[in-house]
Amino acid sequence: MLLEVSGLTKEYDAGGGPFSRGAGTVRAVDGVSFRIAAGETLGLVGESGCGKTTLGKSILRLIEPSAGSIVFAGVPLLGLSGEALRRARRRMQIVFQDPISSLDPRMTVGGTVGEPLRVHGLARGAEADEAAAGLLRRVGLPPAAINRYPHEFSGGQRQRIGIARAIALGPELLVCDEPVSALDVSIQAQIINLLEDLQDEAGIAYLFISHDLRVVEHISDRVAVMYLGAFVEEAGRDELYRNPLHPYTRMLISAAPGIGRAAGAPGGAVRGEPPSPAAPPPGCRFHPRCPLRMPPCHRERPVFAEPEPGHRVACWRYS
Repeated sequence: MLLEVSGLTKEYDAGGGPFSRGAGTVRAVDGVSFRIAAGETLGLVGESGCGKTTLGKSILRLIEPSAGSIVFAGVPLLGLSGEALRRARRRMQIVFQDPISSLDPRMTVGGTVGEPLRVHGLARGAEADEAAAGLLRRVGLPPAAINRYPHEFSGGQRQRIGIARAIALGPELLVCDEPVSALDVSIQAQIINLLEDLQDEAGIAYLFISHDLRVVEHISDRVAVMYLGAFVEEAGRDELYRNPLHPYTRMLISAAPGIGRAAGAPGGAVRGEPPSPAAPPPGCRFHPRCPLRMPPCHRERPVFAEPEPGHRVACWRYS
């Protein structure tokens, strides 16, 4: 197994500021566990603010987790520091959501794409420029682009530059944080196809974060559904879209254009607003919005059950 995450938690201090209405902590990620195999794509879906991006950045230790464990290729990441962590990061990279803000406007494209090679001492000078040109060619951009600046490119081209930078070190895992959400639909398809081609060529594993269930259905092998900091369901792609078990998953799928009717998913649109992460409800966190809630849902948090092999769900109707 390439990546094994167990009980991962990230807490933020919610109090102490001059405008704070009360002290406390917010669990942006709350006890999340999952695995990703080499060459596999795990899609991660959920509403904005549910903790998807925090989870992705915590895995790479761009944000330091508060608790839990992350094991990458057999190596516990949370125990690493200094040069050992630096070496591990060569094998894991990220593609950010916004291709504009993720690129330095003062650096040429060649400088941006070649920077990982220079930082890790793999290439310098003309050698780094040659490697950068090859990476640009690999993502469908002309090598001559190395002398231009990010503002001279379209949004889709900028995202290709970000992907070229991410694959420069030959990573085994890419965290793709909403990589197509800022792009037009036609450009989204091009970027998704590029990611699939790179996966076929190099066997890269993806944690693909998105709120778009259609995109996730297209690219993923397995799908996890996140709500208010925790996973509520995880299954193979076809199984989850054909047979969603958690009421929240059912609502998400039924509300997605072109998916819900085909899947026959019951539930209708997701009702109401998510509770504040600073004051989550007791029991199942989804119960205030759930049309199928039962008495235990108000009192106790459900544990994961596995009603079908490989299909996990945190719901009292199955626990």
